[in-house]
Amino acid sequence: MIRNIWVIFFMIMTSSCALQTTTTNIVQSPNDTRDVAALTLDNGLEILVISDPDTDKAAAAMDINAGSFHDPNHTQGLAHFLEHMLFLGTDKYPVAGDYEKFLTAHGGHHNAFTAGEHTNYFFDVDPDHFEQALDRFSRFFVAPTMDSEFIDRERHAVDSEYHLKINDDWRRLYQVIKENVNPEHPYAKFSVGNLETLVDSDEGTLREKLLSFYQSHYYAQNMRLVILGQEPLEQLKSLAINKFSEVPAADQPETTPKPPLWLKDNKGIEITTVPYKEQRQLQLSFVTPPTKHLWQTKPSHYLSHIIGHEGNGSIHSYLKNQGLIDWLSAGQSYNSDDAAVFSITMGLTPTGVEQYQTIVTVVFDMINKLQAHPIEEWIYDELRSLSEVDFRFKEKSDPIHEVSRLATNLHQYPANKVFAAPYRLEKFVPEQIQELLESFRPDNMQLVLTYPEAQTSEEAKWYSTPYSASQLAPESIAAWTNSEKIEGIYLPHPNPFVPEQFDIVESQQDFLKPQKVVDDSGVELWMSHSSHFSLPKQTLFAHLSSPITSNTVENGALAWILVELTNDALNTFSYPAQIAGLNYSLAKDYTGIKVQVDGYSDKQSLLLRNIMKTFVTGEFSSEQLSIIKDKLRRRWENTVRQPPYHQTQRKLYQTLYSPTWLATEYLSVLPDISLDDLISYQQDFFKQMHLRLLVHGNTTKQQALTLKQVMLAELPDFRDSGYLAPTDNIIDTENPLRYAPATQPDAAVLHYYQSQNNSYADIAAGLVLQRMIKSPFYTQLRTTEQLGYVVYSAPMTTQHTNGLILGIQSSAYSAEHVSERVNHFIDKFETTIKETDEQDVKRYIQSVLSDLEQEPVRLSEEADRFWHSITLDDIEFIRRESIINAVQQLDLSAIISYYNQNIKGNSQRKLIIHSRSM
Repeated sequence: MIRNIWVIFFMIMTSSCALQTTTTNIVQSPNDTRDVAALTLDNGLEILVISDPDTDKAAAAMDINAGSFHDPNHTQGLAHFLEHMLFLGTDKYPVAGDYEKFLTAHGGHHNAFTAGEHTNYFFDVDPDHFEQALDRFSRFFVAPTMDSEFIDRERHAVDSEYHLKINDDWRRLYQVIKENVNPEHPYAKFSVGNLETLVDSDEGTLREKLLSFYQSHYYAQNMRLVILGQEPLEQLKSLAINKFSEVPAADQPETTPKPPLWLKDNKGIEITTVPYKEQRQLQLSFVTPPTKHLWQTKPSHYLSHIIGHEGNGSIHSYLKNQGLIDWLSAGQSYNSDDAAVFSITMGLTPTGVEQYQTIVTVVFDMINKLQAHPIEEWIYDELRSLSEVDFRFKEKSDPIHEVSRLATNLHQYPANKVFAAPYRLEKFVPEQIQELLESFRPDNMQLVLTYPEAQTSEEAKWYSTPYSASQLAPESIAAWTNSEKIEGIYLPHPNPFVPEQFDIVESQQDFLKPQKVVDDSGVELWMSHSSHFSLPKQTLFAHLSSPITSNTVENGALAWILVELTNDALNTFSYPAQIAGLNYSLAKDYTGIKVQVDGYSDKQSLLLRNIMKTFVTGEFSSEQLSIIKDKLRRRWENTVRQPPYHQTQRKLYQTLYSPTWLATEYLSVLPDISLDDLISYQQDFFKQMHLRLLVHGNTTKQQALTLKQVMLAELPDFRDSGYLAPTDNIIDTENPLRYAPATQPDAAVLHYYQSQNNSYADIAAGLVLQRMIKSPFYTQLRTTEQLGYVVYSAPMTTQHTNGLILGIQSSAYSAEHVSERVNHFIDKFETTIKETDEQDVKRYIQSVLSDLEQEPVRLSEEADRFWHSITLDDIEFIRRESIINAVQQLDLSAIISYYNQNIKGNSQRKLIIHSRSM
């Protein structure tokens, strides 16, 4: 007892010595009851601690205010490479893979990313093991080993990552834009790195460069740390101090102003590029003064809202009705201390490419209106009201993502405003908006037009993107500067979906799990309250299952067409609802169409009524059908162009589920589908069907019944088909090898091991076995053997089957070789399992239990769990608890038995899928 007192005394004394300042007056959402504090250590490290006794995962993130912009010119990609190297050993934990192995064994996950001016590391873990995980994490920022043994291996991993994304159209376009900015600006640098850039040179060995970069940028004052755990605030503070006081401080270098982002030759230009996939896009970008410091007034927010609006009178609505665009987005694509870039990006139809100058004219019509008629204060009032409502009823995020985001935001916002700042619109300053608008000029614009048939004269480095760049014609600049007023383009009207009622329905004990309140004539209605969330929100799920949904490939394609036409027709009406926090989705699945509406309870029925009316009785023209067919053709053709490992996954789903059709099969029937076919399908779909609904959250029984009636009022009379579930297929052991067509040369391999029964005991054993395999599979085949950048394992549980997936994509080896190495790993893993001690087995079991026992952090997530149970016919809602009980009963012998029977045994149901270049 005396010893424990001295330990506590020592921690307090150590903490007080290392602590410089503490802040506790942090603005939080009224819905956020957690204890939070900000502190600054003597070394200058700023830390935010969050005490949440109810969290199922503890988490931490460190954000370094340095990224690829800080790469030396002679070794571009170094920041990204350093991010990789930190995971491969520290002074205290020198074994590569120890961090991954520890987190996997204790229900954890981790990742990192490198951006232009930030590098962000984050993890989560079971709360009981937070201190040990934090100890491992902290050493990344104190004493990484940068072991020479792993440098060459990991540069090959970075190179594999580069090649994996070499056909990614976002990266291809990004490189073109980089080549059309000031080459002296750090934005122009190659951020990923590859074998050509990550080399020894006259400036030093690669290891010396890593150490130099680390010492120059990874110091305490340049970092922000966020930790979230179950412990009381004072204990979390002590943890932070004890683990991170060793992070070295440094004399902060003088900030060197960046050179101009755009030079004169970069302004008023037109760039054309050729995409890898079939897509057509127009991007209009303007360099503006920086707005990063204007977070309290957010002038660019108004311009994003108005220019990016999709309601009546908007640029989007006007151009879409003309058949020129599919989608539009608007907002800042770059925002730093030196400058900002505001981009308006549109997906074009083939006609839109031909008339892209007309599209630019329409955009400048709105810009000129905004310049001539400043934004009125009622728009500020509406946006502020919506932001305040969102902050008032802000729900938790997954801890791992919340800490990552907050760590980045601590560099931009004061610690006491870090939660509230993204929502704050503290005052209306129209002069700031007008100052930004002054930069929205044709002679200050980069116009980037992307389409497959573009004629080009240059090729961008690293991604080989064909492009051309030239100055805009003076007559175009003049025309757009003085564009005439276009009728039908106007600012948005007040939003009819702004929520006004926030009353909370009192939860009833009988409805804390869904209860079936209607089961009659092909209609099921389930209803439930939330046991975790007291919010004025609810989620509605509705599934309209019909035997003709996908019984043929033609009908499957028609279902997609009907869904896309409906979504297209609803867009103008539903966009204001989305802004007001009321969202919907309409999507096809294996046996029907699923409708989901979630958000504030107020006015949900108004949105639902319009969804159903359009879906059931919407009348569509041949022109609309043609546009949607072309959109789906492009989507399905682009699906075929996705990386090979995606193709092997799709082949697995097609093999397991019936009915399922591949993109190539849809493409074969799409050209022949007519408007008459669509009309017949729309009528036939509703003749025989089954409607299943769940209303969850802030609702009464009467309100749930009203929503059901809203749907039925729009549906014709129908015969009950009974609920239709997808069919799970049993693997054919006589023919285990299948091929997935792919357009890229990399080899992808997927091994799927299907369990021979679907008992809870087998599901439990499969989940724990996958957790045991995950880290050694990744470490052996990616880190040690360097087979490829994409190396993964995953459990796969369907309604009637469960199994294990092992997958790899390789640019260096054949599918046959990769498959042989997977088999070799599985054979050798038998010894690994048998040599696993009982304590390690218990840790893996607890890791799986931690995930299964994790409570939902949002109302929609809770609703999704209930809906998933209903779709699996788990109407007692005992499946999750039954799996938990089965996991708790496991021991090593049960896992070995499962492995022998299902993974290695002669009676295994095994499917092997190789990609095959088309």
